[in-house]
Amino acid sequence: MADLLVAAGCTHAAALAHLRGPGPHFRGCWALDAVLGKGQGAPVFTEIQWYTASRPSVMLHWWGYLREPLGPRKLRLLAVACCRLRWRDLARCGLEHAVQTAEEFADDLVDLDALQRAHEATLGGMAAEDAGGDELENARQARIVVASLTAPDPQSLDGARRESARDFDDAGQAELVREILGNPFKPARIAPSWLTWQSGAIVELARAIYEKHDFVLVPRLADQLRAAGCRDSELLEHLQQNRGHVRGCWALDALLGKQ
Repeated sequence: MADLLVAAGCTHAAALAHLRGPGPHFRGCWALDAVLGKGQGAPVFTEIQWYTASRPSVMLHWWGYLREPLGPRKLRLLAVACCRLRWRDLARCGLEHAVQTAEEFADDLVDLDALQRAHEATLGGMAAEDAGGDELENARQARIVVASLTAPDPQSLDGARRESARDFDDAGQAELVREILGNPFKPARIAPSWLTWQSGAIVELARAIYEKHDFVLVPRLADQLRAAGCRDSELLEHLQQNRGHVRGCWALDALLGKQ
């Protein structure tokens, strides 16, 4: 199958590698489904589609196929970032502290007991909210999302991700998926020489930006990386943006060795 696709002009490296792999392959194989128009019902997901996609659930689905399922830290930070898009709704319910606690827990800044207390406080207020409404516009729905987000069990995070990144067009959430995950077709590669440049100046700046949420300083990282010899256009272009960065940013994570 891979040889036939190459002969037909296919250049999708991930699909070709998967089809040439030892398997095991089953019905429902994402590469075969793409060729047959099953499953996703569309051609094999491409790099261009990744950068133009506006449905977060589809992007996360394909990320799992092309790379690997998201770990607990990335899942929690993505859900936190999506919640921050609806900060006013959360603030009306008094849920800001719970979301901030979940974000801090993702980076080991608070312990499991603090997360558990935030989770219990969120559940405790749920009975007082009226049912009904959609998404985070409704207070009860807001609490459901934040309850999943603060759940100590990592498996509950997938519920928070589904609630905060549903199967509909949402350009804001799609940008957050790209911000946190990067490009599934081009994993970030950091040269050791960049990290040791000028006695670790790049790592020091990246850590300060991350810990202080001072993301307006991110473009300075691009300048320092260029001075250190970096020619990775995707990494530099991402860091040149002075807006839209959140904790979990793929470029900052790569420089700081976070997963």
